[in-house]
Amino acid sequence: ISRSLDVINRGFGGYTTKWILADLKAGLLSLPKAPKAITVMLGSNDHVKSSDPLHVPPEGYGLNLRKIVALLRDRYPCATVLLCTPPPCDGTQVYTYFTKATKMQANGSGRGEERIAPMVEAVKEVARASGARLLDVHGKLKGVGDTWRALFYDGLHFNGEGNQAMYRIVREELEAIGLEPDELPMHRPSMLGRAYPQVYDESGRPKPRTTKMGR
Repeated sequence: ISRSLDVINRGFGGYTTKWILADLKAGLLSLPKAPKAITVMLGSNDHVKSSDPLHVPPEGYGLNLRKIVALLRDRYPCATVLLCTPPPCDGTQVYTYFTKATKMQANGSGRGEERIAPMVEAVKEVARASGARLLDVHGKLKGVGDTWRALFYDGLHFNGEGNQAMYRIVREELEAIGLEPDELPMHRPSMLGRAYPQVYDESGRPKPRTTKMGR
């Protein structure tokens, strides 16, 4: 038994706002108990170039976020929704890493700061319109100068240092809304249930649901 915060992960690799929205409606809103806070951070996959099946244009991205926030508030009206801007993305590093790792089979689909900038603004607009609490992850990480690039192992995904930076950003925000770790109730991690996401193939078509993770 420990005195800490239960963190229930409903984030899945490769997902876009479109896929998360579909899974929220299909059952990912089912949690062991009502949460005190919910973080929403999407966009790193939505902002790929239009020829990629993952692509969601900024206007569609914003609309999806509005729907996600509305669903969360309807289900958990007492929870604080922390709407996060997507982290910065080093397009050059992404391209270099993806082309080398896949032997030129993939190149990162145009991911980078230029394409992610409209997504950042869309998050800010949705937060203003919906009243969700804005957590500007992008701005906080870019605020350290060019050293933000060292927080990613491939320009897109956090490395260990990046995960620590993200933890500090979220923890500070939770403390700001009164969720100090030392005052949280006791919990037993073994009581947490499992939830499995919808899995999609390379073209964006959903695969049959299973009870195990995997692609």
